[in-house]
Amino acid sequence: MRPARALILAGVLACGLTALIWLASRGVGSLPMRCVLHDVTGLHCPGCGMTRATYAAMHGEFGRAFRFNPLGVVLLPVALLAMAPGVWRWLHNLPPRPERRWARLGAILAGLVIAFGILRNLPWKPFQWLAPPAEPVSTSEQFRDVFGQKVGLKIHALANLAGGEVGGLVRVGDDPETGQGVLEAGNG
Repeated sequence: MRPARALILAGVLACGLTALIWLASRGVGSLPMRCVLHDVTGLHCPGCGMTRATYAAMHGEFGRAFRFNPLGVVLLPVALLAMAPGVWRWLHNLPPRPERRWARLGAILAGLVIAFGILRNLPWKPFQWLAPPAEPVSTSEQFRDVFGQKVGLKIHALANLAGGEVGGLVRVGDDPETGQGVLEAGNG
């Protein structure tokens, strides 16, 4: 085993574990990453929804994870397992195996990912289910859209000062997925 390669592998695994711990503790909204393709074009790439799917899977909500990105939830564990022998061979400085079946499987998987990316953007009913659901809009955002930025922020600040409730009408909570403050209708 080459120590430099083991150190590289340990660094990659540490970065991945750190990202998973950050995601589990802070929620989806705490990550600065967004899909550039979706932001620019409005289209969903084959990876759109994977962060939310990972978050849901880490909390045992596998059905919800599947809803965010069905192909990714199935292929990610398979891809990690398929990479394990190659990483082991690389770590021990062994030459890669030139097997044609892996090349064919890679081409099939690439075609599947491309087809999934195209199908999830079609506007018809069975294909719309492949796209991740839209992010929920918080009540504070709804207030801002209806009454303007200042009113929404003032209500949010008042509710925070009042320990989470304003006269039983508005309650402030934190959305676990986005990590943002959310205004909700109170009990009163």
